[in-house]
Amino acid sequence: MKNSELMVGKTCFWGKRLLFFQYLFPLGKKVLSGVDKGNRGVLLLVEMRDTGDGFSIIEVLVVLLIFSLLMVPATVYFLRYQRDCLLDSAAKEVIAIADFARESAVNERKMFSVVLDDEGFAVLREGSEQVDKKHRFPEHIEIKEKSAGFSPLVFNPDGTAKTGGFLVLRNRAGNKEVKIVAHNLTGRCFIADDEKADDENTDEGTKGAEK
Repeated sequence: MKNSELMVGKTCFWGKRLLFFQYLFPLGKKVLSGVDKGNRGVLLLVEMRDTGDGFSIIEVLVVLLIFSLLMVPATVYFLRYQRDCLLDSAAKEVIAIADFARESAVNERKMFSVVLDDEGFAVLREGSEQVDKKHRFPEHIEIKEKSAGFSPLVFNPDGTAKTGGFLVLRNRAGNKEVKIVAHNLTGRCFIADDEKADDENTDEGTKGAEK
């Protein structure tokens, strides 16, 4: 009997596939039981050849350990990236709701306000009637700081904000923050995260003063 052959009691469906294992692990001689495809269960005596080919159990475990160590920083980075995306999404949602309140104030010729608390924010008509549902902040997102202009953010019937101000949202699980600025003359809200936003604030203030 040749060492390169896998000997089975009878050629069957599983017997052919057991040839595959002799190239994976040099386990020596083993007795395995299997089920014959055609007959009602036959005990198969399998002799696997001793060989140096393939990988040992120790080698496989070492590879798995290295792979696990590499996955740890990748997982941490992914979670941080996901939470930062939630923070950006929450900031954009606040701006979208503020724009909605401003447009509603202009269309209905009434005062609309955006009320914010630790859980989320909602739009009120004339300071008392809630419009639509209350929007909640995602998990790990909170209000770090807000000025008087966002307590609450009130829009006049002409579309201007009663008082300008800012709102700072923070990711509790990280150090990233997003600052939202409301311009009182135009009623526009935007994210002030770079010099471009500051320039936009200056330009809008100049245009509003000229009007």
